[in-house]
Amino acid sequence: MFDQMVKLAALAFLPISLGCSYVEIPYPDTGRNSAKSYLIPRTMELWDLFNTTKYSIEAFPRGNGNRFGWLAPLNIFHFPPAYQPLKFPFEGMNEAGLTVSALYLAQSVYEQPQPGKPGFSALEFVPAILANCSTVDEVVATLESVTVLTPFIPGVPEEALKTATLHWAIADASGRSIVVEYLQGQRMIHENAPRVMTNDPDIKWHWRNLNTRVHLSPSYPYQNDMLQVKADDDVGVVPSATAGTSSGFPGTRLHQAASSDCSTCAAMPWKPAPSRASRTRSS
Repeated sequence: MFDQMVKLAALAFLPISLGCSYVEIPYPDTGRNSAKSYLIPRTMELWDLFNTTKYSIEAFPRGNGNRFGWLAPLNIFHFPPAYQPLKFPFEGMNEAGLTVSALYLAQSVYEQPQPGKPGFSALEFVPAILANCSTVDEVVATLESVTVLTPFIPGVPEEALKTATLHWAIADASGRSIVVEYLQGQRMIHENAPRVMTNDPDIKWHWRNLNTRVHLSPSYPYQNDMLQVKADDDVGVVPSATAGTSSGFPGTRLHQAASSDCSTCAAMPWKPAPSRASRTRSS
């Protein structure tokens, strides 16, 4: 009974977990198309201590500037000192099966305005893409033709908009998945082969960091086929390895042994893990 009470009490503090994450989970094809189907869940950690943050699912039909109908969970955000209620979607899907998920990335530096080139702010990214694009290809073409700008709201100080430093996971009905980031004012688009994304730092760091987890496996036998993915840039191939099902997480002896050549990684979690090229093989 005491254990159950402790677990229930712990649930009250779930909102304190600041860890937005996105993942694509494959599931059996329904026969609607030949592409592999994916279920796309995420966590949403814009919270307050007493969990009064409320979201509502809202639909936006075609027309009035919307090429596609779409829906999204929206929340009213109050930006001080004006305290004006503004709704921004950080997640959504349109009728074509395109999904967009915005997660926090503190390093984001957006593009500069260009004369004669249309643009929208990072806070408008989700609705702009969902209303105008049906595939990842169309998203890429759209981003080539516009500039994504630092958000500006009259009367709202820049400090209040710091959570608008975002990056986006985007997937379409064909199964193609990308990550869009803006670093040092440059647009970066990566094919999302691992089909995951979280908050800071940038996605390439997270892919490198997979090298420190290659010995993990969720099942027996311990071959971890899920980590045999190839990145589209200098991150290279994420290797596969074998080990016990639950050993190797940070703080365990196996993890410490595997990371012995990076003694400062635990103290500096944003330091890229060293490449283990000798253990890398192509998928």
